[in-house]
Amino acid sequence: MEPEARTKPLVPSFRGPLEGPDRDLTGTLLRIERLAVHDGPGIRTVLFFKGCPLRCAWCSTPESQDPAPEVAWLAGRCVGCGDCARACPQGALALSGEGRPLRDRSRCVACGTCVEACGYGARRWEGRSMTLGEVVQEVEKDEVFFHRSGGGITLSGGEPAYQPRLAGALLRAARRRGLSTALETCGHFSWEACEGLGRFLDRVYVDVKQMSPDRHEALTGEGNRTVLANIRRMDALWGGAELVVRVPVVPGLNDDTVDLEATAAFVAGLRRVLRVELLPYHRYGTAAYARLGRAYGLEDLRPPSEAQLQAAAAVFAAGGVPVQIGG
Repeated sequence: MEPEARTKPLVPSFRGPLEGPDRDLTGTLLRIERLAVHDGPGIRTVLFFKGCPLRCAWCSTPESQDPAPEVAWLAGRCVGCGDCARACPQGALALSGEGRPLRDRSRCVACGTCVEACGYGARRWEGRSMTLGEVVQEVEKDEVFFHRSGGGITLSGGEPAYQPRLAGALLRAARRRGLSTALETCGHFSWEACEGLGRFLDRVYVDVKQMSPDRHEALTGEGNRTVLANIRRMDALWGGAELVVRVPVVPGLNDDTVDLEATAAFVAGLRRVLRVELLPYHRYGTAAYARLGRAYGLEDLRPPSEAQLQAAAAVFAAGGVPVQIGG
C-alpha cells in the first residue's frame, strides 16, 4: 500500500527564480503528464524524458527511445494533399498511389519542415528541447494538487538517467521546495554519472525484465549485468529512497517458472524492496510504431490472462517477496 498522505501540507512552491547556472540547462522531454496517480504517492506530475539505452521488444513508447525529437505521422488526420512532400527540402517524402506519404529514412534529417507545412495536424513532433526553467514553470501549474495529497514529481521515460544533469537539477529543485520525488528507470545507466541522484529521491521504480543475460540482450538489445549491479547499488547506497521492483509479464518471453523464480530469488536478496509490481504486457503502444513508420515485432502476442498473472504472483509470494499485480 502507498504511504498515507502527510497530515501537514507540504507547501510546495516552484515560484520565484531559479538560481545558478542550471536554470538554462537544456534537455529533451517527450511529454509532461499531469494528475498521475500510479507513479508514486499522491497526485503527481510525470516528466517523460526522451532517450533510452534499451530497445525492449514490447516497448509501448517507441517514441521515447531516440534521444532527439522526431517527426511522427498521424494517418487518421492525413488527407493525402502532398503538401508535406512538396515542402520537404531533402526530397525524403513522396506520395504513394493511394495518397499515402512515404518517407525515405536515408534522406530525412528531421528538420520539421513537413510539420510546418501540414495544415491538418497529420505531422507532429515527438519530444522537444526544454530548459530547466521551462520544465519548472510547467510543474508550477500543478502545485495546488501536491499540497494535501503528498504528491510531487516523477521522472520517467525513456530513461531519465540518460540525461543525468537535467534529472539531478530537477530533483534538487523539487526537494528544496518540499515535493515528493520519484524515479522510474530501466536500471541501465552509468552509476558514476547518476550516483548523486539518490540523495534527492524518495522512491525508485526499477525494472527487472529478464535474469538470463543472453535472453535479456536478445529482448532488449543489452545484457543485464549493469542493470542488476545498479539495483544492488541502489539497495545498498540509496538509503533514503524506497525501492519498488517492476517486472513486466510478457507471455512466452519472461514468464516461465524458471524466469520468475530467478527474479524472485534476486529480489529476495535485496534489503529495502517495498514490493514487486507485476506489470501485464499490453498492446496500447502499437499505434505509436505506425506513427513513426516502424514495424511492431510482437504483432501476434496477446496480454497475459488473469490466471497467468496470479501464477506469476504466487512464485514471488512463495519466495517471501511482497507482490502485487499492476502498478
